[in-house]
Amino acid sequence: MCTNHNILIVDDDASLRRTLNDILQAKGYTTIDADTGAIAIDIIQKTQPAVALIDLVLPDISGLEVMKIIKEHSPNTEFIVLTGNASQESAIEAINLGAFNYILKPYDLEQLFLTIDRAIEKLEAREVLRKSEERYRSLVENIKLGITLIDSDYNIVTANTAAGRLYQMEVDEFIGNKCYKKFKKRKTVCPHCPGTQVMDSKVQHETEAESIRADGSRFPVWVRAFPVFGADGAPTGFIEIVEDITEKKLARVEKQNLQSQLSQAQKMESIGRFAGSIAHDFSNILFAINGFAELTLQEMDKNDPLAKNLAIILDTGEKGKDLTKQLLAFSRKQKTKPEILSINIIIENMQKMLKRLIGVNTKIKIIMDKQLWNIKADQSQIEQVIMNLVVNAHDAMQNGGNITIKAENSIVDEEYTSVMSTI
Repeated sequence: MCTNHNILIVDDDASLRRTLNDILQAKGYTTIDADTGAIAIDIIQKTQPAVALIDLVLPDISGLEVMKIIKEHSPNTEFIVLTGNASQESAIEAINLGAFNYILKPYDLEQLFLTIDRAIEKLEAREVLRKSEERYRSLVENIKLGITLIDSDYNIVTANTAAGRLYQMEVDEFIGNKCYKKFKKRKTVCPHCPGTQVMDSKVQHETEAESIRADGSRFPVWVRAFPVFGADGAPTGFIEIVEDITEKKLARVEKQNLQSQLSQAQKMESIGRFAGSIAHDFSNILFAINGFAELTLQEMDKNDPLAKNLAIILDTGEKGKDLTKQLLAFSRKQKTKPEILSINIIIENMQKMLKRLIGVNTKIKIIMDKQLWNIKADQSQIEQVIMNLVVNAHDAMQNGGNITIKAENSIVDEEYTSVMSTI
């Protein structure tokens, strides 16, 4: 037993007070004494003793009145009544006021010490319980998950602050209400209720569900339910721990989108490598065709009827060179070469390839400004940009549709860039 507690002795008998002081101090207690009720009350206002030994008969006010006042100022103090003028009525009143025990004078010292020890044990046990409840309350209140205790009739017994924030309500609004009414806006128990399942199975259950806030907005939650058991081992209710998984679900969707974009990028990269390989081989073939056709045409008489055929071969070969350049641009293997370009001409030259690229289910409409300004850029890169835009638009329309390519003049000044901050 820890004896470093203050003990207040209230008795008008100086000899008795002195004796109790000496004996209790010898046992390690700290004592304070008072010979009147007024002095005792003054002491209580300055310190809060663990135990008060109070005589019922005092010179100014009764010991019962002192007990009432001390109880107001020091609710944790334990009272032990010491009196030589006992009556059944005073004993009952003392007990009703919360007296720990009622001892008659002359008393046995061993009995008194044992009573004081038991009173302090009760005080210490109460303090341990208070600290335990404080730690538990701190844990429950500081956790970001909504926690509710629900009885077997689905009435909410208690809830933490996080649950109130989750459902946009004060915690007091929960207490005594049916969980399915407050959390789901239902008139009956929810189908597949995790609480019902844990009370039936007596084991933990968790699931994804949808809850409704006070404003009617719906949000996804992950619910963990745990059974609560009574002294007989039967379930008396359940604890629900609810987590708002809105951000997790959004992150999951974002991850899926990123994976889809990565897959698309990898696909385009593979196509680009394939296109570059084809362009390289095709360029070698065109070099031979165009070279020999040009040499033959130079040695041939202009009036030769076959000269016209060779000219067509050369013209077709030049178109093949343009196609090769476009394939190299798509594969990003062509060196950057900025030059003055006409967007109208580039788009017009790309029409056939773009139409072949997107298939028959998607139509391309081109709107060009005849007064369109020229630009200085790398032709391959511009073609790559146009091709990527068309391919992305096509991929966004799984069932086909219409793609419009429009080129027009625009002045990008400070006012424009302040509005279009992403440029």
